[in-house]
Amino acid sequence: MNQYAKKANATGNIYLEDVNSMKAKYDELIQLYGKVLHRFNKIGDAIE
Repeated sequence: MNQYAKKANATGNIYLEDVNSMKAKYDELIQLYGKVLHRFNKIGDAIE
């Protein structure tokens, strides 16, 4: 995200390609966090 911000500040523009790339990476992170939370819940259930 920082690299996109640097690029936007340097050029004064935000490009649709960059926005789409950030959205795709954000979606990947959300899926990964969901998997991690699911695993933590399974661990918590096993402990109880």
